[in-house]
Amino acid sequence: MNAKIRFLEYAFIATIFLTPLFFGSVHYRTAMALAAWYFFLLFCYPEALQKIHELPRLFLFGIAAVFLGILIQYFFTSGFRAGTGYQLLLWLAAAAGFVLLQLLPQDSLVRLGKAIILMGILESIYGYFQVISGHESVLWHKKELHLGFATGTFLNRNHLAGFLELVLGIQLGAWVAAFVKKDAKSIFILAILLTITATGFFKTGSRMGVISFGIACLVFIFFLVHKSKKIAAVFLGCFVLIATVGFFAGGEGLLQRWQEFNENLPPFESRFLVWQDTLRMIRDFPLFGVGLGNFEWRFPFYQSETLSLDWNHAHNDYLELAAELGLPVFVLLVFAFAALSADCFRKWWKQKDLVFAWGWGGSLALTSLAIHSFFDFNLAIPANRLLFIYIFAGTVRVMQYHDHEISS
Repeated sequence: MNAKIRFLEYAFIATIFLTPLFFGSVHYRTAMALAAWYFFLLFCYPEALQKIHELPRLFLFGIAAVFLGILIQYFFTSGFRAGTGYQLLLWLAAAAGFVLLQLLPQDSLVRLGKAIILMGILESIYGYFQVISGHESVLWHKKELHLGFATGTFLNRNHLAGFLELVLGIQLGAWVAAFVKKDAKSIFILAILLTITATGFFKTGSRMGVISFGIACLVFIFFLVHKSKKIAAVFLGCFVLIATVGFFAGGEGLLQRWQEFNENLPPFESRFLVWQDTLRMIRDFPLFGVGLGNFEWRFPFYQSETLSLDWNHAHNDYLELAAELGLPVFVLLVFAFAALSADCFRKWWKQKDLVFAWGWGGSLALTSLAIHSFFDFNLAIPANRLLFIYIFAGTVRVMQYHDHEISS
């Protein structure tokens, strides 16, 4: 590997560790610094743009149309152009990261996966420390919400859960791969790491995070059965074992949350009201939306009187994006990612040997967060959105490698 590619690998590893810090990079200065970093990397690696032609044309068409739609919003229809411009820069930075990652060779992707696993471990340990020590703060910021639950370096327990969902997918994929290879040392080490991450995951008390990850695992077991019943059984055994150990180690908060759910439904009723109000917003702005990044400025005009809190997000990434982008651009965005996902699935289906850590593990992670996004706004958090893009790009890259091997 030449020095230039090695530097790019280190740059990605550094951002994996830095983006969750400083509260998930939610503050404007931190997010813009990350965007500037990716634009600088793209300036240093213009050859990454040549990798675009390797992506499915339907995906490229859809993404190009989406960015064109956002530009039209910015210049002509957005009620708050600064918000639209800010989010547009973040989206362009994420796109730059996706393209840049296509330059990395397979061994770099392996090290990138290890960095993701390590960051998940550190977040879990810190979150566990927050709970058992009673030190209710996030770095230097005293916690005002989610007291008694693990939040790690995030301000919201659900966003730590979303981050750990992505990490758990990579870890579980790597663990099953170790079983397939009969690598006893890796099996033992990854079991310990998975237990730590699962404990932190349960300590967040995120009900929908746990449900989403469970549903994603069941979906993948169904597909695995069609490829290899033996490996599907191993996957199921790994999932049940880690879920059991993690629950007994850190499930007290989750049980408390389920009890609150049974005794007091208003939190979910409030979320349903927000969704209804967001649908009214979509009805009033169906074609061009209210403008990317404009939800929090427009929603007060639609907020139901019974909602006593300020809602900056719809707690549903898809409804929020539909309201901001407008239905045509939102449909194009869904179409683009569906086309890319279908291409990855097609390449996977041709494989004789299963690729787990970045293939199955990455797909499991992405599916889990995609389900969770129906009930939260993880994709609006820069750290989680960037990790989602990293894993998506890494999965695409791995599938390309193995598709080329099969073709040759």
